[in-house]
Amino acid sequence: FYDKNISDEEIDHIKNEAMKILNKFYNSVSYKEIAEAEILGRELPFVIKENEQIISGIIDIIYKIGGKVIVGDYKTDKTIL
Repeated sequence: FYDKNISDEEIDHIKNEAMKILNKFYNSVSYKEIAEAEILGRELPFVIKENEQIISGIIDIIYKIGGKVIVGDYKTDKTIL
């Protein structure tokens, strides 16, 4: 589904940018690590209470490799051990 008012040139530009992002990810250390890991979960909702505040969100991926459990967030490229 896409906006029918988008020109063919804009669609091509979007496709090219998406391919650049995917290729960068496929060639990354993170992708190679995830490809070899045991996936424990994807898109997992969470709710925690910290300092009387409720925090909720979605965990993009949790995986296990080399005896470590990794929580990954695709948007920030950060992991929490």
